[in-house]
Amino acid sequence: MYASKELRDYASKADDTDKVFDAWHLLLEEKSLEKTNAKVLKEVEDNYQAIKNAGGYSKWKNVTGAGNWLSTFKNKLVTRVQGSTGFALKHTDAEITQIINKGKSLNLTDDIIDDMLFISCRDAKRIDAVELMQQMDNYVNVVLKNGHPYTFNSLENFTEFSSKLKKQLSDYGIISNDIKIQGSALRTPNAKDIDVAIFMNENDFAVLTNKMKDAIRKRSPWLAGDNLIKNLETEISKGKVNAFYFDRIEPYTSFMNDFYEARKVLGSSTATTADVSIIIKGKGFDIKPYLDLK
Repeated sequence: MYASKELRDYASKADDTDKVFDAWHLLLEEKSLEKTNAKVLKEVEDNYQAIKNAGGYSKWKNVTGAGNWLSTFKNKLVTRVQGSTGFALKHTDAEITQIINKGKSLNLTDDIIDDMLFISCRDAKRIDAVELMQQMDNYVNVVLKNGHPYTFNSLENFTEFSSKLKKQLSDYGIISNDIKIQGSALRTPNAKDIDVAIFMNENDFAVLTNKMKDAIRKRSPWLAGDNLIKNLETEISKGKVNAFYFDRIEPYTSFMNDFYEARKVLGSSTATTADVSIIIKGKGFDIKPYLDLK
C-alpha cells in the first residue's frame, strides 16, 4: 500500500494507522496523485471530515485555499446581515467554511450558498450549521431529484397545482413567466407552508401595484381604503406585495380565497398555510433556492 519510503516512514510513526489508511483511501478514491505524499496525508488526516463533506481533497483545497472563499462569502454575509432588521451573524469562521464546502460539493452556485447562509442568520428562525448543511443536501438530493417541494406528495400533484395556480393568476390579471416556489418547503420535510414568488421587473411591478391602488379606491373610497393603500405602499417600498392586495374579480372573491379552494380540490399539499406574492427580481426578497412551477 505505502509506495514511497517517505510514506512508509510516516505510517510507521503514526499513532493511529487506521487514520492513515482512511486518509490514503480517500485520496485513492479521488485518484489523486497526492496519495503517496506524506504531507498531504497528514493534511487529510487533520481535516478528514471537512474534506469528505466538501466532496474530496481537490474541492476542499479549492474552497479553503488561502482563505479566499471564506473571506468572500463572509464579507457578503456580514454586509447583508448588518443591513437587515432581525438578522445577526450566527456562524463561526469554521462553520462558514464547512457550509461553503458542503455547498460546493453539491455543485450549488455561489448565489444559492450566499442566500442560504443569509436565511440561516434570521433571529426568529435560526438554522445552525449542521442543519443548514442538511437542508442544502435536502434541496439537491430530494427536492430537485423528485421535482416537487416537500409539501407535495408527488410530481403529478405539484404539476396539477402549478397548472391551477397559473390559470388563477391569469384570471386575476397577474402575468409573469417567472413563477417559483421559495422557502422552507424546498429545504426541510418539516415545512408547514408554501411560498409562491411571482417575479417581475420594476416597471411591471409598478404598473400592477398602481392598478391595485386604483381597485382599492373604487372598492373602499373612504378611510379604510386610505389605510389599506398606506399598508400597500409599505409593501411596495420593500419590493414585495402579498396576494391580499391583488384586485378582485367577479363575484368579488379574493385571490387567496380562490387559492385555498384550489388547494382543497387538489388534496395534495400537506402545507397548512400559503403565501403568494409578487416580488421585484433582484431585490431583497429575491432569495434562493428556487423551484419553478411545472
